[in-house]
Amino acid sequence: MRPTQLGEAVAERRLQLVIAGKTPREVVVRMGRPVPMDPGGTLADDCWCPLQVVVEGRAGPVRVIAGVDAVQALELAHRAADIDLDLIARAEGGAIEWTGGGRYARGASSAGQA
Repeated sequence: MRPTQLGEAVAERRLQLVIAGKTPREVVVRMGRPVPMDPGGTLADDCWCPLQVVVEGRAGPVRVIAGVDAVQALELAHRAADIDLDLIARAEGGAIEWTGGGRYARGASSAGQA
């Protein structure tokens, strides 16, 4: 069954939205535990991964990303989150950065922090 809520968060990333002349705003990306699409059925390995972006405590809608298994669902949710972050930054006329500074780039890992 397609999830409608985030459920248990299995991954979380804290960033900030930086807009010139304004105080940075906290951005949190959360990914829920992948959920099988059709347990015991023909799509038994296919999974949904819930995804949510929260800006300054205001939670966006829960999006559900599909994958052929739990790993791919998580990978695609990460890519979708990067696109969401880019759209938020563009809409606000700012940039997404790591908390504490350093530009966040698509596909970045915490090991790549500047």
